Amino acid sequence: LMYVIGLPGSYAPTGSDSPQYKFVEEALARVNRTRTPWVVVQFHTPWYNSCAHHYEEAYKARVDQEELLYSYGVDLVFNGHLHSYERSHPVFRYQVDQCGIRHIVIGDGGNYEGPAYPWREPQPAWSAFRESSFGGGLLTIYNATYAKFEWRRVACVKLHEDSNGVEHKPFEWKGQGPLGSGKCASSKDNSDQRFEAVDHVEILRDTAACPSRLRGAGTAPPGV
Repeated sequence: LMYVIGLPGSYAPTGSDSPQYKFVEEALARVNRTRTPWVVVQFHTPWYNSCAHHYEEAYKARVDQEELLYSYGVDLVFNGHLHSYERSHPVFRYQVDQCGIRHIVIGDGGNYEGPAYPWREPQPAWSAFRESSFGGGLLTIYNATYAKFEWRRVACVKLHEDSNGVEHKPFEWKGQGPLGSGKCASSKDNSDQRFEAVDHVEILRDTAACPSRLRGAGTAPPGV
């Protein structure tokens, strides 16, 4: 049910004459949206990131390729790079758009350097949830039109406090159980969602409202 495209993103040329652009254009064109209705793209550096850390580092890549992904009705984009978690609403060119792409930055899992901060204020309208902590996510595809994504905090992150009560690096990971139980927030996290342990979203593919989500030549090889 899911077709995944992995890209180098901003670590390689992204213009319309680049091998990367031509590759993703060809890959999207051959997707059989009857067999694999969900299309997910992944690359390292996020296009949508409202943290001051790594802010707009992939600006050129987004300008070069966002319209292409949008025109083919890509459902989700996953990124790392930023050592925090952020999920967008469906978005296109920084505007909330029901036919846009949901961008999920999940660079918090496996990170040992401490979370990224601070978040830019105010939180943009396209940003649905953001938090500087440690966690992981699960995407579940149920059928051609319905999926769920859930992120769960595993631990809040505290700056080390020395004998004089002064906070400094390294960070200390404060385990909160599998459901992130207990109220906590990571040091320096200024997000509105910093005390939330779980982020959950239900995703519906409305092809009547967004016919681009049906786009594809249907020439994918068997099994794709």
